[in-house]
Amino acid sequence: MSTYDDASLIYYPSGVKAGKAYSLKPTDGTGDLTFTRASTATRVNSAGLIESVATGVPRIDFTGGGCGKLLLEPQRTNLAFYSEQFDNGYWAKTLSASVISNNVTSPDGTLNADTLVAGDAGSQIQAAFVGTSGIAYTVSLYIKRISGTGVVNLRAVENVNTPITITNEWTRVFLTVTSTSTTLRIGVSLATSGDQVAIWGAQVEQGTYRTSYIPTTTTAVTRVVDSAIKTGISSLINSEEGVLYVEISALAEDSESKRITISNGTIANRITISVSGNVVSGFINVNNVNQYSFYESNQNVLSTIKIAVKYKANNFATWINGNEYDSSITGNTFVSETLNKLSFDSAVGVNNFYGNVQNLMIFPTILTDAELETLTTL
Repeated sequence: MSTYDDASLIYYPSGVKAGKAYSLKPTDGTGDLTFTRASTATRVNSAGLIESVATGVPRIDFTGGGCGKLLLEPQRTNLAFYSEQFDNGYWAKTLSASVISNNVTSPDGTLNADTLVAGDAGSQIQAAFVGTSGIAYTVSLYIKRISGTGVVNLRAVENVNTPITITNEWTRVFLTVTSTSTTLRIGVSLATSGDQVAIWGAQVEQGTYRTSYIPTTTTAVTRVVDSAIKTGISSLINSEEGVLYVEISALAEDSESKRITISNGTIANRITISVSGNVVSGFINVNNVNQYSFYESNQNVLSTIKIAVKYKANNFATWINGNEYDSSITGNTFVSETLNKLSFDSAVGVNNFYGNVQNLMIFPTILTDAELETLTTL
């Protein structure tokens, strides 16, 4: 039975430094991922706390607990100012709402979260700013109940209250709304006088899903896109046969194609795994001619999913979560081409993979069905 020892390249989130995510195999560094992100960013660390990560340093994220995952995200801007300072005048307070500043330990582990107190029924805190009509925005906020049992509303983009469920533990609530005007909003409304909630980390970003928290003070702040690639690894990829294996989850079940590819740096010769909506698909192109493709819908891509693509002349198959799909006994591989690049995109810098990577392996020979079943079983 095959083990990880049979892989020529193993990436498992572990060591990082600026510009690099270390692979477990090979140990000489030839398989280490080259990483870029031209800004700071935040992650959830192994203690469950939000912390800032320096420019260019990969993020091993522990959101939800369990093992850390390499977090790859698109560029996003937090449009809400003073994201942790709700006592600032930027935040309008109505119906006797008041704020007690820095009296609750926040999700970053420091005493910098504020308490919103309802002085009257419908007490509200809100910020309004200029946006674009017809664009989808996602509003998010960390919140927990301090006292009371009344309805708590999130005010997201539109001038509308949406009831949310909160507990006495920190929860990041969010809502995606397409704006019908050029005025955007974010806020919290408490239906019952005397109720109190702790709030922290307000965020408004253009897009149909939330991303990691981006702190702000006096202006909007942009987190730049994450990018990971590895070139010059022809010695680790057998162009004629092998297996590409990934253990991933997507950030959103949206229509955007999110790809992981081994290639020769062109779209003409590549093996691609793609996630779009609830579909896992992919293909093998040799000299711009499709040799094999697969398409499987109704996949839970928001949870961890294990995918392996086996390739050899006249011997192709895809395994997902312990089951075989789309096998084929016709097609060629890369006899006259050399695959030498691993990238979290389409091979040429588009269709970036945005999500979490828990494991990636390249095998230089095909595996048996029993081995592929074991490898991909959750």
